[in-house]
Amino acid sequence: MPIKGFVDLQVNGGWGINFSESNLKVEDVADLTEKIVEEGTIAYCPTVCTASQEVYKKILPAITRGMENPEIELHIPGMHMEACFFNPKCTGAHPTEHLCNPSIEIFKRWQGYAEGKIRILTLAPELPGAMDLIEYATREGVVVSLGHHYADSVTIAEAARAGARASTHLGNGLPMTLPRHPNPIWSQLANDDLVAMFIMDGHHLDEDTAKVSLRAKGLHRSIIVSDMAAIAKLSPGDYEQLETTTTIESSGKIVVKDSDGRLAGSSATMRECANWLASKGLLAQEKLEHVGFYAPCKLLGIDPTRFNKYEPLVTWNGERFDLI
Repeated sequence: MPIKGFVDLQVNGGWGINFSESNLKVEDVADLTEKIVEEGTIAYCPTVCTASQEVYKKILPAITRGMENPEIELHIPGMHMEACFFNPKCTGAHPTEHLCNPSIEIFKRWQGYAEGKIRILTLAPELPGAMDLIEYATREGVVVSLGHHYADSVTIAEAARAGARASTHLGNGLPMTLPRHPNPIWSQLANDDLVAMFIMDGHHLDEDTAKVSLRAKGLHRSIIVSDMAAIAKLSPGDYEQLETTTTIESSGKIVVKDSDGRLAGSSATMRECANWLASKGLLAQEKLEHVGFYAPCKLLGIDPTRFNKYEPLVTWNGERFDLI
């Protein structure tokens, strides 16, 4: 059966609404969800990025209240915390002043603010306290994903044994230069216990890297995500997000201004990511539906039939997905 729409495990915001800004309002969650659904994504995880602990005390309850709206609750299966527990060498566009070591106490506090609605946690496994938190979060039913890290293959394997199940935006969230081998990309591609999330917007991974990565992980260990930034769908220009100035280029690429090309999220929707893969001949319809719907449902433990009540949002025209 054709899918009704896509499931996106990493949405930082869009149309100027930022899930990590202290001024986030409950109604913002509903407004952004409506826009995301209109673009062909039937469910998504609001993704909270690195900020101060005081900010989380404000925004996590706001997202939680938004998720309780009966009109959108099925569209948001849970939150993704991509925040704070990162290797300082691998922060990307995240502000470094709020980084800290993984902590069960801090995570419990976040879950308290979110009333248990955090479903995905991204962290660096090489940091002190990481393995204890991986084991704890896994016992609590949270999907632990490795990201913004520089762990070696031994540490990555240890994290998987402790319960980690995925890699966050594999191929990104790393220094601009790496050893040829070994490096964290190869080690995660080679680890069969980890599902890999890939940002397939045409900017985060080039065509050849996308092709090799999908071959290495295989269809059943691959998930596509959008990594939509708060400034996605705004006009090209300079904007403030994540406590820094970022630029939307005319191509849609989003970078930290005056940097070495550091990316700061994506401007693409899931449908646009799927269509980029289709345009390059990397995946056909059935495989796109798997990595864009069935695989993320499986990672979160969602029954795909829960969406049967909805009318289809997208249709395949033989070459690409169109909105209905």
